Amino acid sequence: MNLEKLSKLFESQKILRDKIIKKHNLQNFDLRPNLILGLNTELAELANETRCFKHWSVKPPSEKSVILEEFVDVLHFILEVGLSEFEEHGETYQIRWSIRDLPSIKYDTLTEQFNSMFTEIGILNDVLFENCYSVNSVEDTYNNILRLFEGLGEMLGFTWEQIEEAYMRKNAENHRRQEVGY
Repeated sequence: MNLEKLSKLFESQKILRDKIIKKHNLQNFDLRPNLILGLNTELAELANETRCFKHWSVKPPSEKSVILEEFVDVLHFILEVGLSEFEEHGETYQIRWSIRDLPSIKYDTLTEQFNSMFTEIGILNDVLFENCYSVNSVEDTYNNILRLFEGLGEMLGFTWEQIEEAYMRKNAENHRRQEVGY
């Protein structure tokens, strides 16, 4: 996934994020632990809608529109994590980002794809908070998450246009929610 594709979404997310931080007076709080937990939660909700791991059930996955909505919820948190980490140092992502234009990462099954994303998010958490001695950098781990996420979107059959359109709808809904006291 390259920065050109994500640039518009980062800008939209930054506007929403700044509104939330100002409204809730969060300027002096490290929100990264909340964002990592939120990312894991939204990813689990997406997995639940796909039902890919429910070998004991014959119930089909949710409708594609529901899965897409959960998918963009994950994207909101991926963008938030990126913004929070790279702006924390007083630099914007345009200066600091090195999202490499590498191919997506896809495993054989959705279950493996989800498990790999959870693993990378765990590594990112450890690297961010220095809970381990990892050879991974924040940048490398974040790029892996993006590549896995892009692969997940491909596995789910979503085009970039569908993802961007759904993201913008959800972003507008999130702005509206802030206005009405969500």
